Amino acid sequence: MESRFRDRLASELETRRRRNPKYSLRAFAKFLGVDAGILSKILSGKRAPSMKLADRALDRLDVSAPEKRLFLKSLLSEKETVRLGEPPVLSHRKLDPLVFQVIKEPHHYAILELTFCEGFRSDPKWIAKRLGLKGSKAEAAIRRLKQVGLLVEKDGRLAKADRHLTTSDPHVTTRALRDRYAAILKRAARALEGEPISRRSMTSLTLALDPERLELAKQMIQEFTDSLCVVLESGKRKEVYELAISLFSFEAPPPR
Repeated sequence: MESRFRDRLASELETRRRRNPKYSLRAFAKFLGVDAGILSKILSGKRAPSMKLADRALDRLDVSAPEKRLFLKSLLSEKETVRLGEPPVLSHRKLDPLVFQVIKEPHHYAILELTFCEGFRSDPKWIAKRLGLKGSKAEAAIRRLKQVGLLVEKDGRLAKADRHLTTSDPHVTTRALRDRYAAILKRAARALEGEPISRRSMTSLTLALDPERLELAKQMIQEFTDSLCVVLESGKRKEVYELAISLFSFEAPPPR
């Protein structure tokens, strides 16, 4: 299926040709700042545009910021579909509960993701400084991650063994899981006070809903986080961020 981006280009070219029957593909390519041969292949579906090319073309078309985000997201999804041969649903390695118990603290996952960042160094002291950890804490975490097989050495460099991890069945919770999310919420509270708004995004919504739709909500949240992951990981990786989305009852829980 053609992407929204390709449809937008084809629609714009058709509009210009209706106004001026002599308007050529070459003229349109010149306007967009794209090679005419490449544009022809993009419009015919024989070539996928690069993100840089798409970004420049959408700017030339004076597309609004919200529309631009949608076009680029559709393009990213199409690229992921081609790469995986299926819709962009992320595959996850499910962690054994005993393994998760050992690495439940959030800084373990921060170390794993830091390995993808530009300029990453396998030096524990460097890792500790980047993540604001004590040197001994970083060394211990690296040792644990190696022991459970989540952190490996490739060509003398530390690397994350699996691209994506999941902790457990979404319908089951444990003390370790609750401890992890409590720690994440504490870090979010610190970020709220210590990070400028340009470096964080915190949104809340209070609404009345039908509890029978909670399972659908959980599914949609998972699909959203997977799609957002595809978008954010497609660019240059420079820093480690934490994404936490909460949906819970505002009303007092029933007594146990």
